[in-house]
Amino acid sequence: LESLRSAVKSKLKTRMVRGERERARELVKTGGIIQADPKDFEGGRGYDVFGPPGMPEEIRKRIRGGAKRTKSEVTPLKHPMCMDNRQFETGITCKPVNGQPSTTVSVPAQPRDYPAVVQCAPYVAPKHGSVWYKGKQYDVATKTGVPERDHVTIACDDYYRLSDRGSTWPECLHSGQWDNGKTCEPIMCPPYVAPAHGWVDVRTPVHAGTRVTITCDAFFGVFGLNAGASCTPLCKEDGTYEKGCICVPRPCPKRTKSLPP
Repeated sequence: LESLRSAVKSKLKTRMVRGERERARELVKTGGIIQADPKDFEGGRGYDVFGPPGMPEEIRKRIRGGAKRTKSEVTPLKHPMCMDNRQFETGITCKPVNGQPSTTVSVPAQPRDYPAVVQCAPYVAPKHGSVWYKGKQYDVATKTGVPERDHVTIACDDYYRLSDRGSTWPECLHSGQWDNGKTCEPIMCPPYVAPAHGWVDVRTPVHAGTRVTITCDAFFGVFGLNAGASCTPLCKEDGTYEKGCICVPRPCPKRTKSLPP
């Protein structure tokens, strides 16, 4: 009974110099001591400073022996701890090795969050066409320094049309190359079909803007000029011809003298 009473009495002597038990529980409930000063704790005879299960032995030793150390006896630490007074323990300092001057370590350049903007070579205008860029027309080629993601517009001369393949608005790609653009192709009309009793001077397809000539055979005359037809119909930009004249028989001349009886 006496030994039990002595044990209980010794346990009751375990106390905190500063702070309350609830505060200590709050400090250690997360599995470690948070902003704790070693002087805040001391244990009774036969008892160690309490702490959570798994407390690192290094911290336990520092807490256990912290109350006995004076400020002048504190050894600089490589891993100083944040104390209850919101200050860190004394940490170690660095000095040159073997008297050599300290050197500055340069930090390598960090990669950029986005790739560098590239520029494409001048875009060469297609044959029988031109290129438009930022409101300006270029008959030969654009200027240098066209940045990526910018695009140009291809236009064709009169009587030419854009090809089926390629883009009307080729874009400067990130590789520094241009997207495939359209070319300019000539607009063609099929061979003109000659009217009956007539013929034309061209029997092959002709380029838009070209005229063909219709000629009537002997004893046949031109008809339809008064109705807007033409004996030199033009191949238009839509690939069709203007309305052409036709050939009709010429009437016999009227007799001015009467026949003898």
